[in-house]
Amino acid sequence: MKTFKVFFEDNENSKLNNNDIRDLINAFDQIKEPYSRYLSVFNYFDPNSLGTISEVLLTKLVNTIDGVTADHVGAGQGLADLIVNGHPISLKTTKGSVHIGLGKDEQNTNPADVKELLKNLNIIYDNNPEYRDYTVAQLQSVIDPEVYKLIYNRLTSIARKLSGDENKEFFVWVEKIFKKDILSKIIIHVVKYDYDKVLKLFLDNIIQTTASAWGLKDKNNNKAIIATDTSGKLLNITPYFVRQSSRDQTVTINLITNIRTKPEDIKEKLPAEFFKSLDTIYSNIFGKSTEQRAKELY
Repeated sequence: MKTFKVFFEDNENSKLNNNDIRDLINAFDQIKEPYSRYLSVFNYFDPNSLGTISEVLLTKLVNTIDGVTADHVGAGQGLADLIVNGHPISLKTTKGSVHIGLGKDEQNTNPADVKELLKNLNIIYDNNPEYRDYTVAQLQSVIDPEVYKLIYNRLTSIARKLSGDENKEFFVWVEKIFKKDILSKIIIHVVKYDYDKVLKLFLDNIIQTTASAWGLKDKNNNKAIIATDTSGKLLNITPYFVRQSSRDQTVTINLITNIRTKPEDIKEKLPAEFFKSLDTIYSNIFGKSTEQRAKELY
């Protein structure tokens, strides 16, 4: 199976980073059983809640492993969402069927340029149909430098988002898999991207355009690598791209789905300890008992 070799692999850093990847994979594998239990509960109450709470749970569980420390920083330090054993991790969670948004880069990618760039690309392709089969690198010598610069800026921004400043970040994608609209499984993909290799791969593939947007596709099989920009969200990659990058660097976690209790019947099943736990969490967060806070509010 074809894979994208866009991580460290050619020098001494290769061994170090590959060892770090294996350590992360092993850490995620060790906590997958309790992680599955907790996510199953949250998923049962609200499938849309598995955002920040899943990151916090992951951090707490990883911290229970001997010799491993983890902090949830929520993109407070560079691009990172988590820090595990000193390694910054950019963590993304999406359905396996939708593109993966990487945030913004307003300095290099301006949404106002999108329409003008797309207009120019379509004119270029209409006048020179053969250019549709050109890689981005090949287009550089045949199109206007300003048009090429806008293309190049977006690709460099995405490459930087994946690798982090100075190639410091690890990229982790939590892929959510649904069966009959029920979240049944998540697959954690771990990749250590290298900026130069990612950018080289982008430049060696082909632009695809629609009536309203442009992205990048694999020249060998026409599958999308960079998702077409939508509503000004320019920095998107596809699940296909990450799957091909992560190869066997994954951890699969199955969630409990064969539940008989209906959500509307849950109030009859909840033990008193559940509410006591919520009261304790509330007090710890707000610094006051529920009774004190209620008096202030009401």
